[in-house]
Amino acid sequence: MKNAKFKVGDFVLFPEDNGCYENDDYGIVTDVAIIGGEGADLKRYYHIYWAIEQESTIEEDSWAEESIELIARA
Repeated sequence: MKNAKFKVGDFVLFPEDNGCYENDDYGIVTDVAIIGGEGADLKRYYHIYWAIEQESTIEEDSWAEESIELIARA
């Protein structure tokens, strides 16, 4: 499994041009979970709390690492 792009406490940006929202949304990574069996069955998920939407989401790493930008590391 490759290294995680994001860590707990990171300040991230989901740009409006990557999704269906009219504005950029900023978030904080609240947890990084690795779930699954062994080897290739392992998957990493980022738990992110979004400021504008004011909700938490769980994003699979393959999508998050392509769609979300790191703004600042804690």
